[in-house]
Amino acid sequence: MIGLLNFQAIRATTLATAMLATPLAIVAQDTKPGLAQNQQVLESLNMLGAQFKATITTDLGFPEAYVQHWQSAVDTAFAPELLEADFNAAFKTGLTGAVRDAALAFEQSQLGRDVFELSLTSEAVRDDPNALAQTQADLDAAPAAETALLVELFAAQGGAQQTDAVMDVYFPMMITAAEPVIGQEAAEQWMAGASDLRESYARDHFLTFAAVFRQMPTEQLEALVDVLGTPEMEVYAELTTAAFAETLQLAADRLDAAYANDLPN
Repeated sequence: MIGLLNFQAIRATTLATAMLATPLAIVAQDTKPGLAQNQQVLESLNMLGAQFKATITTDLGFPEAYVQHWQSAVDTAFAPELLEADFNAAFKTGLTGAVRDAALAFEQSQLGRDVFELSLTSEAVRDDPNALAQTQADLDAAPAAETALLVELFAAQGGAQQTDAVMDVYFPMMITAAEPVIGQEAAEQWMAGASDLRESYARDHFLTFAAVFRQMPTEQLEALVDVLGTPEMEVYAELTTAAFAETLQLAADRLDAAYANDLPN
């Protein structure tokens, strides 16, 4: 019997840490899409692959042979070179010179450099088990205007879409993993028991984001919201988030195929 999922294997703090680079802290050292400016987004996809790999364990009741087969399938589906090719192809769609130049100008500005430096502190948030609870308490006590700025900034970054992209592939992937072991109906019931995960994942994603960006002075947060609200940067955020979602879905499709191939007896 397969037990409850260890949802800590898919951690919103890790997602948020990675996605802080999208598009706020992108390293845009080259004017061509698919080079340095995409590196952190690709790293986030690699991190997610590692998390997906860790979700299926013998502790949950999966036979060892299936765990090994799952891990091999994840390695195949989330091969770095495939993620890079998929992301670059998706990212180039709709990218104009004006949008690219706006992103480069932001990265090279003092505000852009400050945001990038700030994003580097997110590892401490990810590794602190008390960070999210403390951030929630701080937000509860903070002026409403401060929280509103963080919500606006999170929306400008495509935070909700990022969370949805992960959850949209996560649930079907878990059903794919469990179906050969316990059957389709039981696998679907297994995941139905985790229906509240999307909400909790979205909450933790925002709290991780807020924990990092609350460190910025209010004036900087306001300036950041203004910059990201320009038409070019709005398009840039949409392109980056859409490319992330498309790349993740393509990897999930490959995982389905790889896992179905030569299943253990």
